[in-house]
Amino acid sequence: MFATIMKKLTTLVLIAISITAWSFINVSNQYIAGTYGVCNTNNTTVELKLNPDNSFRYIDNSNPKKTINVKGKWTMKKNRISLHDYSSQFKFHDNWKIDKEGIVANSRRGLSFYRLVNKNNCENS
Repeated sequence: MFATIMKKLTTLVLIAISITAWSFINVSNQYIAGTYGVCNTNNTTVELKLNPDNSFRYIDNSNPKKTINVKGKWTMKKNRISLHDYSSQFKFHDNWKIDKEGIVANSRRGLSFYRLVNKNNCENS
């Protein structure tokens, strides 16, 4: 009886460790590099382009009175992208979380949430 309980407990601990380890897998630059935006539109309202050389370009035309078009550098730590070395008179989404597959970039600034998709994964219509 005790051996059965220990076996189940050991299995549960191993599963918990595996799930925890999986959540810390980093995405490599080759999967992250690309242009993230809104699929199925020719209008560039919000777009984040991450280059393999760690440079970026960010465009946000969602507010015509506060258009943002900046270039700079990006760094990654645990699937989180931080944009820096840029000059902008307006605050913008400069921290992004990339999913494990490098398909979706999510950002939150205050009550504003952005979800951009790597345009290589958009279906051609």
